[in-house]
Amino acid sequence: MATEQDPPHPSQSDFDDLEREVRTLRVDLRKATKKYDDVKRRVELLDDGRLEEVTAGLVGLREEFEKISAALVVARNDTEDLKLRVDFIEQAVRSTDGAPVADLDDSDHFTRNLIGIIRRGDEARAAVLDESDRAHHVQVVERHRSLGDQYVRRRSEAVRHSAVLADVPLGGAPHGEAADAFRQAVLDTDTLARQLEQVRQEAAAASALIAADDDQQAVHGSAITGGDEARARLCQLLRRRVAAAVSESALLPKWLTIALGYGPPSGLKGGGWLDTAASLAAYRITYGVTDLVDALGTPPRESQRGPYAWYDELRAQLRTYQR
Repeated sequence: MATEQDPPHPSQSDFDDLEREVRTLRVDLRKATKKYDDVKRRVELLDDGRLEEVTAGLVGLREEFEKISAALVVARNDTEDLKLRVDFIEQAVRSTDGAPVADLDDSDHFTRNLIGIIRRGDEARAAVLDESDRAHHVQVVERHRSLGDQYVRRRSEAVRHSAVLADVPLGGAPHGEAADAFRQAVLDTDTLARQLEQVRQEAAAASALIAADDDQQAVHGSAITGGDEARARLCQLLRRRVAAAVSESALLPKWLTIALGYGPPSGLKGGGWLDTAASLAAYRITYGVTDLVDALGTPPRESQRGPYAWYDELRAQLRTYQR
């Protein structure tokens, strides 16, 4: 099991700095609240029909509102920074008090069984076409089919116009219209025939690849599905483990606190934090990541489609927690 050093014990200066930041934050919030109340009063005057009094203050209203917005942004950022400091100090205090340590990199027989199913699913996925590649081949085949349909339709129209030319008197308006339509249909047919020839070989190759992939899907489809289901079950299991660690005020591993902070945010975002933390833990034990600082460790190769897709998904999720 991985071990890590305890965070340093907080000094008196840490608490003094924290107290000063709290006082500054309270002053900033009072100023922002006062400005907000002033704007609200002016709007109420406008509702009462006292237009002249309101007009006198409209010149600086936009600037005041922008100042309020800026003050609130600063206050919010200060609050987030303050929370990080509080979390850090709390973590240090709890470490000295013998708080339990959450080992999210540990695995038992059940989780190792799920990991095996996930890895076999990765191997099976490598035997079938990537979804984007298959979609491209399908598009090539569909274009060839569409060109063939257009060719048959325009050729039939050319034949129909030629029959009209044979039946109507030469020199009349119907004959001229039929002749123009016939010439255009012939030109279109020739163009479509060239386009068909250009894509014929590519379409044949794409069709063969799709047929071969259908065979591979029949062989490996159940393993791929099983791997996806095992990953979901592993994430659910580790989500419960992370939630229990948070509720017990356990010390979370360094790689998790660096990536996501010392605990879930309040409100609805807390569920997303737990989901991401669980997915991170599941990724680490599935692919043997042991780095104590970097949650994701060394990036997998792009050719390793299962690990790479999971890694890329997690990297995108982590960006939402980093300012």
